[in-house]
Amino acid sequence: MLQGWSDKLTSLKPWEMFWLGFGFAAQSFFAARFVWQWLVSEKKGRSTVPLGFWILSLLGGGMLLVYACHLKDPVFIAGQGLGMFIYVRNLMLISQRRAIVRQRHAALLVGGNGKTHADDSAAPRRIDVS
Repeated sequence: MLQGWSDKLTSLKPWEMFWLGFGFAAQSFFAARFVWQWLVSEKKGRSTVPLGFWILSLLGGGMLLVYACHLKDPVFIAGQGLGMFIYVRNLMLISQRRAIVRQRHAALLVGGNGKTHADDSAAPRRIDVS
């Protein structure tokens, strides 16, 4: 099954080597998102989908889309194209949620008299929005 691969690799032209390396790098970023998700979940002690998952999805998926376009593979292009929409939309939703949480947090820190409650031990210190 792997016979002939070494001959094929050694006969590649420089631009073909570039695209091969680019494809492997893209796949590495795309696969790293699951490793990142697993590590963050282990640290938190619960399953979670961190922001880094979506960033690595966008980076790896974008690179794979470029690679698919280079290969002119319509199946690969369609799959990665849909994925890009999903990754961008999730990042938009996370950004919107964080903006809402920041506004609520700011409202809690500023009382009706205009003074901040930063020294109040009951004030939230960190909000996990993942």
